[in-house]
Formats: sequence, C-alpha cells, structure tokens
Amino acid sequence: MKRLTVILLVTGLLFTYTACGNKQQTDANATEFETEMETEVMIPIADANNILNKVWDNYESVDTDGNMYNDKFSVMGGHFESAVMDMPGKYDLTQTSDLELMYCVPASVVSMIDDAATMVHLMKASTITVGAYHIADSANVQTVVEGIKQQTLGNQWLGGFPDDLVIVRIDDQYVVSIVGNAEVVDVFYEEMLEIYGKQVTVLVKESIR
Repeated sequence: MKRLTVILLVTGLLFTYTACGNKQQTDANATEFETEMETEVMIPIADANNILNKVWDNYESVDTDGNMYNDKFSVMGGHFESAVMDMPGKYDLTQTSDLELMYCVPASVVSMIDDAATMVHLMKASTITVGAYHIADSANVQTVVEGIKQQTLGNQWLGGFPDDLVIVRIDDQYVVSIVGNAEVVDVFYEEMLEIYGKQVTVLVKESIR
C-alpha cells in the first residue's frame, strides 16, 4: 500500500513538472513571436532621392511576365536641364516654376521643402509622374500635401489625363506624390510598400478622371 502511494505521488509530481515546463516553453514562444511582430526594421532614409531609387531598384530590369507595368520603363529624373536618364534624380528647388508645371508642387509651398527628387515617364507624364519631398518642418506636411493635391487636380495635362493620384507620408517628414495611369501608380505604390512597410501612411488616394 505504501509503495503504491509513493508511485502515485511520484507520477503526479512528474506530470505537474512536465505541464509546467510545457507552459513555460509555450509562454516563451508566444513572447518571442509577439516581439517579432512588434519589432519591424525601420529603413533609414538618406534623402528624397534615396527613396525613389530604392523603389525603382525594386522593379525588375527586364520583362518577366509580359506586363510592362511590373518592369522598368524609360524615365527621366530631376530637372530637365540636369536630368538623369533611366533613374530618379535630385531636383533643383530653385526651379520653382518647372516644379509647379511638371510635378504639381505650387510655388506657395516650395519654401517648406528642403530636399526633392523626381521621376517622370520619358514619353508621357500622365503615365506616371513621381516626386519625393522632405518637409523641413513636419508641422507643414499637411499644407504641402494639400497644395500638391489641389495643383494636381487642376493641372492641364498634355497627352491625356492621368487616372489616379496617391500621396503618402514616409516617416514624419517625407512626402511622396504619385500620379498617373492607375495600374502604373498601383505598381509603384506596392513596390514602395514592400520596402518601407509601416513607415508609409496614405494621405491622399483619389481618382482624377
């Protein structure tokens, strides 16, 4: 009888120890998973041109699936007098009239921007036109966004109107404006989201037509 009692007692202790160990392991795994979910790598941004080049470099260099919108196409970057071909380029902010005409940044907000980069489809601006801007004071982000939005919606486009306008904020002080063919805009946005993830906040998403 005593022997049976000892066996039952030992069995009970072993069961309790095993259950406790399993619970501790489960809790540890859950904590590790939650930490991974909460900790997302933040992509550092050197300047506005760095944003556009990271997105552009994420495109396929050659046609992989027969869809021209998923692959690199002919673009020009920066101001046309010092433009770079087939990549985004830093924009000279002293060229305010061209910035307003080509990239829909009204002169009234240019003083709020201290760094800019642009990219436009080489043959047709309404296919895609992109600008990235660093806002010197984050308090002015909404003012710049509203200015770009109104200028874009009222712009007289040569060679046909674009479909969509998307304006996002990346981190606190970078604004990226994407306007053009709906599918081309979507691809650019998805490539950007793939790189910057939760750093991207959509501020404007509108149909222009």
